[in-house]
Amino acid sequence: TCALPIYTIAHLCRELLAFYGIPPPYSRWAMAEAIKEQGLKDGRLEVLLAERDGVAVGLLIFFQIYSAALCQDSFFIQDLYVSERWRGEGIGRQMMEYLGFLAEQRGVGQIDWTADPWNDRSRRFYDSLGPHQRADKVFYRIAGPNLRHFIRKAQ
Repeated sequence: TCALPIYTIAHLCRELLAFYGIPPPYSRWAMAEAIKEQGLKDGRLEVLLAERDGVAVGLLIFFQIYSAALCQDSFFIQDLYVSERWRGEGIGRQMMEYLGFLAEQRGVGQIDWTADPWNDRSRRFYDSLGPHQRADKVFYRIAGPNLRHFIRKAQ
């Protein structure tokens, strides 16, 4: 887990946003400060960085949560990203394997994540790891203008 190559994390997050066609919310410096002050504060998020030849080429952002229903901790992966030039080199698998090692060390009973249905390459990668795909679950999100509308409507 990384302590503070915060600008590297911000750079890779900006690459991730570009992959999805989303403009970054702030400059790299401002993103780094926000990640440091809001995301990494109090251990809310943890970040694994993958490096090749001294250059960060991938990241896995996750957090540990407690499931009251299962009476166990689990990891939830927020983002797994490998720079385009390095995809297919086993970097994503190595980060997932390390996360599995951390789960075992910490007594974490499961690892959860989501995948975009249109991203065939990532879904093939995830399928190769042998997870149990949960077709009985539906992922929901309220964000941006919809969240503001929801809040105003609830008041």
